[in-house]
Amino acid sequence: LNSEPKGDIFAYLTPEHEVLVRPVDLEAMGVRGAEGEKVEIKGEDYLRLVTVDGVKVHFDERLLVLAIDVPPPLLGRQVVDLGPQRRQNVYRPRDNSAFLNYRVGYSGGDTWADSVNVSTEAGVRVADWLLLSDFSYTDSDTERDTVRLMSSLTRDWRDNLQRLKVGDFFASSGELGSTLNMGGVSFSKLYSIDPYFIRQPVADFTGMLASPSEVDVYLDGIRVRRLNLPPGEFSLENLNYYGGARDVQVVVRDRFGREQVIDYGYYFTETLLKAGLHEYSYNLGQLRQDYGRVSNRYSGWAGSAFHRYGVSDELTLGLRGQAGEEGFNIGPQVLFRLGYFGTASAHVSASRDREEGDGWASQAGYSYQDRGFNARALVRRFSEDYVWVGMLPGATRPKAEASFGLGYGYRAIGNFGLSYSQSSDYGGRERRITTASYSRSLMREFQLFVTLGRVEEETRSHEIFFGLSWYPGRNTTASYTHQDRRGSITDTLQVGKSAPIGEGWGYRASVERQRGDYGDGYLVSPYVQYNGRYGTYTADYLSRSGDGLGDAATYAVSAAGAIGYVDGVLGFSRPIRDSFGLVRVGEIEGVRVYQSNQEIGRTDASGALFVPELGSYLDNHIAIGDKDIPIEYALAEKERFVSPPFRSGSVIHFDVTRIQAFTGFLKVRVDGDVRPAEYYEVTLAGMGKTQTFPTGRGGEFYLENLEPGSYRATLGHDGKTCGFELAIPESQEMFVDLGEVICEQVQ
Repeated sequence: LNSEPKGDIFAYLTPEHEVLVRPVDLEAMGVRGAEGEKVEIKGEDYLRLVTVDGVKVHFDERLLVLAIDVPPPLLGRQVVDLGPQRRQNVYRPRDNSAFLNYRVGYSGGDTWADSVNVSTEAGVRVADWLLLSDFSYTDSDTERDTVRLMSSLTRDWRDNLQRLKVGDFFASSGELGSTLNMGGVSFSKLYSIDPYFIRQPVADFTGMLASPSEVDVYLDGIRVRRLNLPPGEFSLENLNYYGGARDVQVVVRDRFGREQVIDYGYYFTETLLKAGLHEYSYNLGQLRQDYGRVSNRYSGWAGSAFHRYGVSDELTLGLRGQAGEEGFNIGPQVLFRLGYFGTASAHVSASRDREEGDGWASQAGYSYQDRGFNARALVRRFSEDYVWVGMLPGATRPKAEASFGLGYGYRAIGNFGLSYSQSSDYGGRERRITTASYSRSLMREFQLFVTLGRVEEETRSHEIFFGLSWYPGRNTTASYTHQDRRGSITDTLQVGKSAPIGEGWGYRASVERQRGDYGDGYLVSPYVQYNGRYGTYTADYLSRSGDGLGDAATYAVSAAGAIGYVDGVLGFSRPIRDSFGLVRVGEIEGVRVYQSNQEIGRTDASGALFVPELGSYLDNHIAIGDKDIPIEYALAEKERFVSPPFRSGSVIHFDVTRIQAFTGFLKVRVDGDVRPAEYYEVTLAGMGKTQTFPTGRGGEFYLENLEPGSYRATLGHDGKTCGFELAIPESQEMFVDLGEVICEQVQ
């Protein structure tokens, strides 16, 4: 069938050399919807292939091969997903857990009052519900206070990508709106619950194959997938990439070497939603007042919401709005893709306030990006009476904003950028900034940055920034920067090493020289961080000297850690910033544990290790060093992928089984004569289970992994049943010799 072998079938060959085939045989070969004249032979329908439109038939009488070629639409449709495939063996835990983060800091110096700051964050998870709350305590010469910061109860639906939050939260309605700190109820469609879900439009391609073919997919000349497809219609879906305009090429090569090349461009963007998808957030509550200073001050009801919908892969429509006791603002949004030439957006909003009356605001934007070039433009305009919910009384209101930018980059020459922005407000202030930038990698280990700027306000000033960074490896960096801003010149030399994910040291040290009208000065600032098994410890020092800065020194030290609880285990670790895990490797001590191929610690005497940093909803790779497992243990798997819920604790089991062998010789006593029970099958029952084992030459037997105790054993001997008790002793030995076991009773 279309050059693809389909095995053997029965067919009729008429004297006119017509071929008759049963429709059911055609369907079994993959042909769908073949219509033509039928004849009945021996009570069964046969299809005259010559009457089916587009079908060609050739019968090779010498080889007894029937070649049938049908139009590709009759062969069905094969869909190939080119998107990233989720692993099938990902563990999704739902363990109950709790954690407490804490940080104790002390700071002081010549210019600061000595102070102690203690901050805590507590979380409790029960199944799909999470309760979070954090506090801050400050004790200094000027204040002593405890403040509650944010508290909330959260429920996520992983399958529907939805989140319900009751308590404190920040709510944003999007462009032309404001971000509100609220206490109330929030319900959102949150695609970050599944980081691997593709929410933006992707490239698809559909084609026809007349014969088995090899299909190559190229993106900007780089092959991203090779497929071997059968004849028929095919659809390549979910080709996703970043970076704007890209060239997609599909090369089809049949079994005879004939090649067809299809080129088309596609603009990839995360701005729009894929056709048919919704994104929304609805929030209702009271506005938080004096956040960070007062624990429980709320006043005035407010609401904030937005809802966007992917009408098509080229068009996303939305509606946003905010409302408070004094007024509201609301307006539509339009985002669209201009084919291969970028994306554009338009936003309009109207407001009404009891005191200010009616106002309006508008925004238009455009962006384009390809492999080497990018461009952007944004224009905003506000009426004097336009208001935001939560606006502070007497705040200066913006009038107009505009920004434009161009960029070009090529590996051999570096990256160039040019930008211009202008803003004005109803207080009469105007500001214009023009910036030119250049950056380039040098010899792989060096990075060069240069920025030139001009700022026009009440006066005109120029800015120069130059930077050179060196990356010698092992998370170590060294950099030099020179900045000239409004006559003030700053030169900075800095070296540093990032702290590892697990245990280890990190540091940063900088020396800064400042020159200006106020004189010269120097800043020296060393910083060190140590990640221990049970905490993170930092020390920071800043020394100032010179005519312009005066002589002074300040310092700060801190200790931070966490207490986690899961699976009945209370453990101490470094701060838990997201989710955490408890790795269990039986009760084996000293087993190395790896996260993303980096060692993070070893199991303790109970075979456990806390992992303080797991990414919520991500596929976290956790592995153990199988060479650390003693030889008397069998390990089921040495790596696992774990996708925990938001801010949760999860138990990650690596099942190990202690291998303990029991050997002996089974004999049967018959009429006082003891004989080896050779080549029998013995049934063993005890400890709630039944198993069988064979005996070998001389009655030798072998058993594994039996719990200590007494077992009832039976075997058939000369048409009779022999029964006996088999005693398994307690032992730490890998091989236990039970010696000679005699079956005394024969019935």
